[in-house]
Amino acid sequence: MPDKKINIGEVAIQLSEVVFLINQVTDFGVALDMILDTCVEYFKIPHVGIARFKEEEENFVIVKSRNFDPLLEKILRFNLLTQINNFIVRKERPSVFRNIGNKIKIGEELHSLEKKLKTIYIFPFRFHEKINGFLIVHIYESEPDPSMTILRVLGNFVNLIAPIFHVFGPLKKHQRRFENIISKIIKDRIHEARLGVFPVSFAIFRLQLWHEMLSPVALQDIVQTYQKIFDEKLGRLGDIIWLTLDTAFFIFPNADLFTIESLCNSLKEELEKNFSQQSDGVQINLKYVSISYPQTGKEGYEVINQLWIRLFDELRSEVVMNH
Repeated sequence: MPDKKINIGEVAIQLSEVVFLINQVTDFGVALDMILDTCVEYFKIPHVGIARFKEEEENFVIVKSRNFDPLLEKILRFNLLTQINNFIVRKERPSVFRNIGNKIKIGEELHSLEKKLKTIYIFPFRFHEKINGFLIVHIYESEPDPSMTILRVLGNFVNLIAPIFHVFGPLKKHQRRFENIISKIIKDRIHEARLGVFPVSFAIFRLQLWHEMLSPVALQDIVQTYQKIFDEKLGRLGDIIWLTLDTAFFIFPNADLFTIESLCNSLKEELEKNFSQQSDGVQINLKYVSISYPQTGKEGYEVINQLWIRLFDELRSEVVMNH
């Protein structure tokens, strides 16, 4: 991802879509996986981990990682007053520790590493003046450091996803929240399908619109116009729930995966064709994913999580191809 190929405006739009999807997932562990996958596949960060505060240890510890140095992951325990190589981790902006070699001092303890490290980057997940975790990147001596542009965009990404860490709080056991209305509807439809021995399918559509000069009001009018098409084409076949102005959740009773895929693809082609025939320069990128019971889980939150993850994978694969 060389600097000269990066368009900061395009990157901001794409990352905002990724962040939107991450924030829809109700399983925090799944959200962490999505964050790490974005770092590895989009930012091309080879070694990355996420640290959260563990109350019983009174320290931040790495809870999930990708290709992280196993010894560093084990010894990296710190709080907001702990010095690393005689410097305190910054709260207001990323910290950088360079020329580490094969030794690192954490607090008063000096640790030896099996492989030499060149740099460690520590990005705080900071929201409402509170630190809720850290994204930690390390680079071995044999590897190049990320470019300044990559680091700047990565810092923006961390700022955008910081609220999700605030919502889930410190590292401790969380009871699953009460089912929301969508989960309840899904659970009821699955129960009906089980009793009637027929399938039920679910889908999420994400309508992405962009126009350089179009006002927010005009853009909203366009989306509302195409909401009517969704309702006309699919409303008589099942339940439509508009999660946001441009994101729709569909429940199709008595429809198998083949049927729902054909239906969704047909709607996608029709909408994109209508947009392409216009001369106003509006760009459209319509994404959808679908799953079907009994192939999927039995709980409402399982269905929603699977759909968000698949939509996230669709968007992330597009972002990776473009960069």
